[in-house]
Parts: sequence; C-alpha cells; structure tokens
Amino acid sequence: MNKKFQSRLNDLDKKLVDLFEDLKDYTDSTLNLSPKEDAWSVLEIMQHLMLAERTSLNYIQHKLAEEPVFDRAGVGAQFRSFVLNSALSMPIKYKAPFAIGKDAFMSNPTFWEVAKEWRVDRTTLRDFLINLPNEYFDKAIYKHPRVGFVSLNGMIGFHDKHFDRHLKQIKRTLDAIDACKQV
Repeated sequence: MNKKFQSRLNDLDKKLVDLFEDLKDYTDSTLNLSPKEDAWSVLEIMQHLMLAERTSLNYIQHKLAEEPVFDRAGVGAQFRSFVLNSALSMPIKYKAPFAIGKDAFMSNPTFWEVAKEWRVDRTTLRDFLINLPNEYFDKAIYKHPRVGFVSLNGMIGFHDKHFDRHLKQIKRTLDAIDACKQV
C-alpha cells in the first residue's frame, strides 16, 4: 500500500475516533431520537456509514475470490470518482440503497454497540487493505452502486466524503433534538 493511500486511511480512522469522542457522553435515548418522522437518528446515521464501509469490503472480497482480471483505473474511473464526490458535496438528499438503509439497521442500539461493531469493521477493512497486493491499487476494483467502477483510492475518497456529508447530518440532528428539548 502506498503512503498516500495509507495517509487517507489514517485520516478516515481519525475522523471515526473524533466522532466517537464527540458522541460518547450523549445518552442512548438522545442518540436514538429522530428530529422528525422521516429523518434518521444519530445512531441510524452511524449504522448507515458503517454498513456502507462493510458492504464495500464485502464486495471487494467477493470479487477477488473470483480471481477476475481488473481493468486499470484510468481517466474514466477518476471521472466517476469526481462525479461521486461532487454529488456528495451537494445539498441534495439521496435515497440509500436497501442494504445500507433503515431496514438494515439495528433497532434501538446503544452507542457502544454501534461503536464497537464499527471499530471491528474498520479494523477488518484496514487489515484487508494493508495485506492486499500492491498490484490491485491501480485497478478499477470497487463498484459503487451509482457510478460504477473506481479504484481503491476512489473508494476511500468516497467513504471520506460520505463520512463528511453525514457528519454534518449528525450535527444538524443533534441541534434539532437540542432545540426540541428547549421548547
């Protein structure tokens, strides 16, 4: 694994640690509250992010088990990554794929249940990527459900932007819950 990729993975890990630190003192009941009927709670948002990472890893593991020949990640893969990350920066609401949506979430989990599960998943992802032969890092190996094949660097870039997008949602959710409590 190259140093730039390792650095991006480290940055993503730091964001996760910071999120856990920011949320650890909230009660589980607060983190399970939704500010309105069609909105996710903080713990649902966290589960969505965790499941997105998990399904990405599962996809890559499944594809590698088939021993396919992957195309080199060229300009097309870079463009798809750009489009994906640009879309995540826009204030547009997107419907989550079924596998990482509300139907896949635990019901009324505790913060520590979600945090522990996410830590295990992140460690599994990190270990997998660290042990992956370098020859795969310039291949279009990861297939995002909306834009298609991107490189592993594109996948980490997606998860980074995806995390940032939902971190804003977590902050808005907590602000809305706090505002409701003050009324």
